[in-house]
Amino acid sequence: MKIKRLLKLLIISVILKQLVWIALVPMWQFPDEQAHFGQVAYTFDKQLIKPTSNLTQEILITERILQTERDWAGNNKYTYHPEYNIPYTNSYIGRHEQEIKTLPLVTKITSSIQEATSYPPVYYVPLGLIYKFFFNYDILVRLFLVRLFNIIFSLLTLLIGYKLFTLVFEKEFIALCASILFSFQPMFSFLQGGINSDNLFNLIFVAGIYLSLLFTKRVFSIKKLLLAAGLYVSAIYTKPQGYLLIPIFFFPLLFRLVTNKSFKFGFKIFLLFLVVIVPIYFRLMKGRQFLPEVYPETILKPELTFLEHLKWTLNHSVREVLPWFWGVFRWLSLALPQLVNRLINRSLLILIFGLFLYILRIFRKKDFSFRTISLTFFIYATIIYFMVITFWDYLFTITHGYSFGIQGRYFYPILSAITGLLTFGILGYAVKEKIQRILLSIFTSLMIVLHEITLFRVVFSYFSTSSLAKFFMQASQYKPWFFKSPILQFIFIIHFISLVVLVVNLLSSSLAHEKN
Repeated sequence: MKIKRLLKLLIISVILKQLVWIALVPMWQFPDEQAHFGQVAYTFDKQLIKPTSNLTQEILITERILQTERDWAGNNKYTYHPEYNIPYTNSYIGRHEQEIKTLPLVTKITSSIQEATSYPPVYYVPLGLIYKFFFNYDILVRLFLVRLFNIIFSLLTLLIGYKLFTLVFEKEFIALCASILFSFQPMFSFLQGGINSDNLFNLIFVAGIYLSLLFTKRVFSIKKLLLAAGLYVSAIYTKPQGYLLIPIFFFPLLFRLVTNKSFKFGFKIFLLFLVVIVPIYFRLMKGRQFLPEVYPETILKPELTFLEHLKWTLNHSVREVLPWFWGVFRWLSLALPQLVNRLINRSLLILIFGLFLYILRIFRKKDFSFRTISLTFFIYATIIYFMVITFWDYLFTITHGYSFGIQGRYFYPILSAITGLLTFGILGYAVKEKIQRILLSIFTSLMIVLHEITLFRVVFSYFSTSSLAKFFMQASQYKPWFFKSPILQFIFIIHFISLVVLVVNLLSSSLAHEKN
């Protein structure tokens, strides 16, 4: 009963934390939000798509007013300038807020420049319906209502993640702690607050990972197979890189191939492998890859070998991608404090060593349980995903002359697998369940603290911290009425209360178990 109460508290806390991100972060300050919102707009009105333009004039005008319009190099006033902010007024209404709210109708139905995304439609269709229903309202209302729709994806991601960790660890308390580590990852929470098809893609991947482990556990049914096919189709119609779901679904087949010595079974797996992989290979050779196009006939760096690129990628991942994985904000101008990043890196080393201890325990006890198989799957998924991304970046580099620039958030589709490995790392330091519960509750509480540090660092960078009254006054500007003060204060307060209640119940639950 205690776990069910904790799960309900977690669901409430996740909803509230996403509300805070949505309400406090200014317009166009989530990754490429204006471009994704542009696609939402032309999903509703196809006439906005022109050969050289697809972004509405309305969006472009607001970008110019709010200083987020990018130049030829992709930079704006915020890029690499964490100190920059637009001028604020001494009221709850921004200097140009009324101008934005009264932009003429023609700006909504006329395209201006080529900046909107052109991804597959699955994510944008439901958002386009919201856009259409509130078309007659100003852009502030439409934008923030579309943002709010992403809470559904956040909640579903949490619930499927919880089912995944329950399947793997079998104990609900461990699954709950892993779900907190998963859903309170700071940059992941930040990304989920904005308009970005990554939110649906990450949800599909979590579901794909869960189904793959179900199949590995021999939980087969026509319904689940159809669901897997539906997830795959949804993935490729959400992001071009939806093909990355294939190696995730291949794990149960590879597992059967290793554990089943039947020649007929192995031959069937081999045929299935050819049916799936060969068409993808020919697409690759024709330059029809996922984001962006790579043309093998245009080689600019033929001397670069894959091993050299892999070595560079590993070094680059530690120095730049890893910090970005935990958080880079304000158009790449704001990262977490250096001290916080150092603490994160040291904590990761501790958990990696714990994972090593857990693996040693497996070999010593010859543990071939499903939990061990799941650990193998998490390692497999992480390595395969990293290697595929690296190989694609290698193709991009040799054909364009420079690396695409892999960001930490590109690895969020496998965040559940990475979280699973970190959870195994915590379990590696103890055998007794009561000690494991205490360690898990401590680490998950620290993740919540890290999330709040990140939240404060981001929102305090936009608005004055001289007083709470001034902070919420500035935070209310360029927001719809339902995200202005005093509603902002109410959301923020109940968010903080929910986290305190969650952490207190989490710690008391682990201590109560120790007492028993």
